[in-house]
Amino acid sequence: LTEHLAEHSWIDLAVPLSWPKIGKSADRFRLQLTPSYRFVLTNSLQVPESQINSFTRGIAYPEFYYYDADILALQTKLSYLTSKIFNTTKTAFFIDLRFESASKLKTVLEESQAFRGQNTNWRMGVNFYL
Repeated sequence: LTEHLAEHSWIDLAVPLSWPKIGKSADRFRLQLTPSYRFVLTNSLQVPESQINSFTRGIAYPEFYYYDADILALQTKLSYLTSKIFNTTKTAFFIDLRFESASKLKTVLEESQAFRGQNTNWRMGVNFYL
């Protein structure tokens, strides 16, 4: 059993931009671009020296490091909405890509497998609208 206390607060400013296109038979395409900037307000992590373990190095330290950086991000999402697959519901397929870059890294934690200033995440999925 270990004791870790983390507190984070931030402001995330974003400007979502969207370009929809209605195709044949009311199918819809949409491209979304969302630039954003996250300002750190507070970030703290308290771990007693005697309780540093693999959770601390693999989870707590990287999370602290990530939330200690101001982040510039760009998210793009391409989606296709159709009612051709199911008669009773609309189905949307999407691809989502998010790139994040730290404007400045404030803290370096030696023992962590930490966020090093850039993240790229992508998701693919299907949504059903009932």
